[in-house]
Amino acid sequence: MDYPIKTIAQLQPILQGFRKATGLSQTAVAKKLGITQQSYAAFELNPQLASAERLIKILRLLNVEISLSHSADPQLGGKANSKITKPIKQAKKPSKQRPELAPLKTSRATLEKVKKESW
Repeated sequence: MDYPIKTIAQLQPILQGFRKATGLSQTAVAKKLGITQQSYAAFELNPQLASAERLIKILRLLNVEISLSHSADPQLGGKANSKITKPIKQAKKPSKQRPELAPLKTSRATLEKVKKESW
């Protein structure tokens, strides 16, 4: 079943619902994340304060898949539920390495920051 989210305030009840549907308590989720129950409760109460990375990590733990779809705003002159149907053309000479698999160039400072912020 799909749960369209149009505002950030909708995340709180949806996250609680998914957690309860998987039969997990806040304590169990927190333990799997390596954090305290109080930290997870704070996240669940205010998910809008979390980073997208943390939100996705928790959704994966709850077996929730994120799917984005384009729905143009009719007030802006777009068609509702528009989809891209034209296939993307490949380059004449395919590169040896696909762009999405290319190694990321990350500074040491960024890596240290991620280590400190990650759960």
